[in-house]
Amino acid sequence: MKKAATDPISALDSLGEYLNDLTYHNGLKSSEVKAIVQNSIYNILNSLLAKDDRFKDMNTKKNHVF
Repeated sequence: MKKAATDPISALDSLGEYLNDLTYHNGLKSSEVKAIVQNSIYNILNSLLAKDDRFKDMNTKKNHVF
């Protein structure tokens, strides 16, 4: 397992590699990968919203995106 990236650019590169692995090496369709990513982001946002009122304005944005 790779070490977690500590800067945003490396994190995005790692995410891209991971998504490519899911798609090409594990036989997932791009629509399946998209659903996994969307569900993950949705759950992360819900967790943030439940724990901290500073993220309250994200709820409106979350609903708009999803």
